[in-house]
Amino acid sequence: MRRDLHAMERFCYLEEQEQVRSQAPQLEAVRRILKNMTKQTCILLLLIINLSFVGCSRMDTFTPEMPESIKTKPSVSSTSSQAPSIATSEIIPNPSPRLSLTPTAYTIEDIPELEQGTYLTYTKPGIDEYELVFISLDARRWLTKSFLVNNPYSLGNTFGVSPDGKFYAYYSGSAGDWGSITEDMEYDLQLNIVSLEDDSIFKEIPLLSEGFPSNFHQSVEHVRELVGPEFMQSSDEEVALAQYHAFLAGIGAHRWSPNGRYLAFSGQIDGPSSDLYVFDVIENSIRRLSSGPEQIQRISWSPNSEYIMHASSHWIGVNPPVTHHAAKVDGSQVISFAFDQGEMEEGWINSHQYLAHEAANVIGDYDIKVFDVRDGSINVVWPKPFAFFRYHPNENQILVVIVEPTLDEATSGVYLVDPRTKEASLLDTGLYTSIEPLDRDDYLYAVSRLEEGTYLLTAEYKLEHISDYAGRIVASPDMRLLALFGVGDYAGLQIFSIESEDKEVVFKGEVTWLIWAPDQSGLFFISESSLYHYDRLADRIVKIDEATRDELPRWGGLEFVIVN
Repeated sequence: MRRDLHAMERFCYLEEQEQVRSQAPQLEAVRRILKNMTKQTCILLLLIINLSFVGCSRMDTFTPEMPESIKTKPSVSSTSSQAPSIATSEIIPNPSPRLSLTPTAYTIEDIPELEQGTYLTYTKPGIDEYELVFISLDARRWLTKSFLVNNPYSLGNTFGVSPDGKFYAYYSGSAGDWGSITEDMEYDLQLNIVSLEDDSIFKEIPLLSEGFPSNFHQSVEHVRELVGPEFMQSSDEEVALAQYHAFLAGIGAHRWSPNGRYLAFSGQIDGPSSDLYVFDVIENSIRRLSSGPEQIQRISWSPNSEYIMHASSHWIGVNPPVTHHAAKVDGSQVISFAFDQGEMEEGWINSHQYLAHEAANVIGDYDIKVFDVRDGSINVVWPKPFAFFRYHPNENQILVVIVEPTLDEATSGVYLVDPRTKEASLLDTGLYTSIEPLDRDDYLYAVSRLEEGTYLLTAEYKLEHISDYAGRIVASPDMRLLALFGVGDYAGLQIFSIESEDKEVVFKGEVTWLIWAPDQSGLFFISESSLYHYDRLADRIVKIDEATRDELPRWGGLEFVIVN
């Protein structure tokens, strides 16, 4: 789900632009389809206070490591004149699809405790409490736990379960409400870590200092001097309130390390601003990793659990200036990257490089860049506006898609970018709506083109047509199957086999989200307010759960955990 957020957010942005509505009919079709595909996601992002982050300094010291797979392949491109052209093959004949399945009635067995195995976990809001749910990969057994709903940070708690399924982190208490700073109320926000083995409280971490919230007033002059012109015309109360709002926006940020040992979180324990802290479940200790006047906003772990990328800002709104930092988990080093305006986006591409981009009104998204924690460098690999992009880790290349020609970029289409040389090649014109990297020797990507269908891009840069359906694409973990799904004109769910060319129409309803089971035994997907499971072995679809409330987000989490 995370990998498609930037594409969905971009078309929410296009929806707001008047010039899009005056574009050619093809662009209007793109806007209409992708608007339908992402309506719920846009609402969700607003509810969880989607902010704008990204640094912008340009440095040319970027030398990414080259995977062995790319060393044996021909050079992609060096100049526009040498750009590889995409050749479209004849349409691959698909067998006649069978009828879609009808969801069957199904009873899931309640289990008293988590057993060893892999589970899909998610949260669902209720009236007075919310549920934390674990369901087995075959969707036959589940375990549900209930927690009181008393603050907004637990309603959509996406990252509370540790990767090993041993702990759950959730919030209780209050840090106040938006709109005003009230001194005469109880502030008791804390982060609770529960052992899922026996439901006991493993750790309670109060997140606020004794001086909260008066510290926002006390730091007004210092913040005004640091920020500069943005606050020069603001009253003391406005400056304090801006700080408070930035604090509220980021105090719910928390992430478990991939190895499950650490929980990184935002806290105002030492005041006056929020900082980055890390809790060690083995040593039962808390360490502060950052200290500065800005308020923590987002947290992201490197794949090797060594670095924590986090962003901080003095205020929130439209494209606020932010600072990015990479802190070592042992507290030995903090690397700060220059700040500007924009939005963190793709995340870590390996254990030492972080991919991001900027955003601004009118121009939209631009400046795809890489932060490198080894030397603190920032490398801009694509400075122009774009609609969305995908990084291919094994090929060390980026596909950038332009849907609406903007500024100096006059051609809509897909571009291949080599981050080592920064050379870009126009591979194909047309309106692309979805791209999925493939870890295969014969195919590099699966792509969808509006009104043309879905294609496979070969290692020789040829397009092979596989379906007239042009929905979103998610590849199975073994890269042998493609799930094609969407809403509106492209409602439904299709399963396509890359190797046998078999196609199955599994579901005819609108599908807004989908994830494959790690063992390829099936997949989970959301249609309207219901969560479904498709069992490939039994060739059966069952409705697992239904969100009975209209609150958004209806679902939180939707991640796999491996219980040892």
